[in-house]
Amino acid sequence: MRLACPKCGSTNVRYAHMWTAAERLSSLVGIRPLRCRECKTRFSKRLWNLSDLPYARCPKCWNFRLSYWST
Repeated sequence: MRLACPKCGSTNVRYAHMWTAAERLSSLVGIRPLRCRECKTRFSKRLWNLSDLPYARCPKCWNFRLSYWST
């Protein structure tokens, strides 16, 4: 699942600061505030799907395609 900004469609998004207690509580069930780096729009999105929980995900881009790091 690629996250995209609802305003401009850019996939260059990051976590936003949680301002309210409601945002902190909703983050416990996987709904996080995000901010687009292109147009600065702030929005919330569900990041967890129950069917995706058993799989690893990249913490930066939320992509399922993980590669090995050279040692």
